[in-house]
Amino acid sequence: MKIPMAEGTWQSHKAVLGMKTSTPCQEFTDALNWSKQSTGNTTFPVAAYLTKHLGSSITWTQDAVHSFGIAAIRLRNIVIAASAFTLGTAIVCEAGASEVYMLANNGGANQVWAYSGSGTSWSPITGTNTTTSKIAAAGAQLFQIANNGGVNQVWAYSGSGTNWSPITGTNTSLTSITGDSDPTSGAGHLFMIGTNSGPNLVWQYNGSGTNWSALTGANTSIALLAEASGVPYMVGTNGGPDQLWRYTGSGTNWTPITGTNTKVSQVVGTHGMVYMLATNGGPSQVWRYTGSGTNWTAITGTNTTVSTIAASNGHLYMLGTNGGPSQVWQYAGSGTNWTAITGTNTRVAWITASGQHVYAEANNGGSNQLWQYSGSGTNWTAITGSNTNVSEVVETSP
Repeated sequence: MKIPMAEGTWQSHKAVLGMKTSTPCQEFTDALNWSKQSTGNTTFPVAAYLTKHLGSSITWTQDAVHSFGIAAIRLRNIVIAASAFTLGTAIVCEAGASEVYMLANNGGANQVWAYSGSGTSWSPITGTNTTTSKIAAAGAQLFQIANNGGVNQVWAYSGSGTNWSPITGTNTSLTSITGDSDPTSGAGHLFMIGTNSGPNLVWQYNGSGTNWSALTGANTSIALLAEASGVPYMVGTNGGPDQLWRYTGSGTNWTPITGTNTKVSQVVGTHGMVYMLATNGGPSQVWRYTGSGTNWTAITGTNTTVSTIAASNGHLYMLGTNGGPSQVWQYAGSGTNWTAITGTNTRVAWITASGQHVYAEANNGGSNQLWQYSGSGTNWTAITGSNTNVSEVVETSP
């Protein structure tokens, strides 16, 4: 079959989708029906053609529409993508498996560890002479801030052994890094707060060498940097009062999306939705952005005590009381309705969401371990032993 776009172009599209460029792809020329059904799903005739690969007919759900006119539809570990200019053709790619990493003292020195995918088995991917202060996932790539026998730099993992490559120079002073690993938000973007031979700014990695682009001007004071659905947000002055700002996507231009009396402690997002944990002129609550101006809607009641929020793969979570004992809660999607996903006898230290899962360090009737949520009920799986002290966990996108 003739591929409807140049291989180099398709490689860039795969990068937009956050997939590894080595991902094997196959073209299907069956006509596609892109019209929305009443259920919100998009049904593809090509699904019948894929029966031999998946074993059953499929109704595909559209998770996101990405830039460059690419629509990506994901199910299990399969991605369907089609160019807006070639809607009669589907490119089907095996997306591969996501990878889970943690920064932890796993009974020895503090190191970065890669999860084997089963039980509580992990392998160190940094040497014992590496001092790591932060890890981040962006798309299919893992990064760390570390002193790898020299000075603090941002390092990109090669995917093999303990091999890492520096992506900042030795004269860069680093404060934080954050990345986009939600599989529905497109390519993995990496951001950092650092000097990079100048004032303390927000920077975005260009994807090669030690090349970064400044996203803020020299008169910006940055208190918090976060990523939500592929877009950077910061709490800072940006030449004016302390507010939450959203990057416009151009130059060093940012738009304030909270008022000056809002005190923001966290910003998260998934599926294009943005949430914050903030006071907003009253008690600390979880708020959902309306998408317009500085307008937000409270989605927790005033009797709720929230310590942290997390979001991934279309779901929002919080660790808090919600009028009862402290538990992990999943947002029901409307009003101030939440569902408890941990039992009342579980003592949770912290939660985080990355890739397609939410994780918690908790004592679930035994000793503290790292747990991965199954996505159903109050079912969690322990993925570390009881002697592991975990400070961070991230999951890359396929």
